[in-house]
Amino acid sequence: MAEGQRSINLKINSMSDLSAFFLPLIQSPEFREVLKSTFLQALEEKNPTIPAPVFYTQTETSGILHCSIPSLIDYRHRGWIKGRKVGNRVLFTTEDINEAVKTIAEAKYKKV
Repeated sequence: MAEGQRSINLKINSMSDLSAFFLPLIQSPEFREVLKSTFLQALEEKNPTIPAPVFYTQTETSGILHCSIPSLIDYRHRGWIKGRKVGNRVLFTTEDINEAVKTIAEAKYKKV
């Protein structure tokens, strides 16, 4: 038997014997805490939290890329950066910006 485990030999004659043994155990605060933490851990493993995407405006994105807003608009029209149109605004995700850094660098210095 592993260290820290105990063996219990019970002779159970009826359901009342069974409930008399387990009821105090189930009602204890320690048991509830262990059960709660185990349940939450299992839930977290099954459904990991997915971070919400962060959206940047054209002004913020042009600051991150160190370019002007007209250049950013040109990059979007050329397909070098993806933008999402939300109403009258164009928003960019962190993923869009990271991909654009690679694409713009390759496209700017590409020999024709």
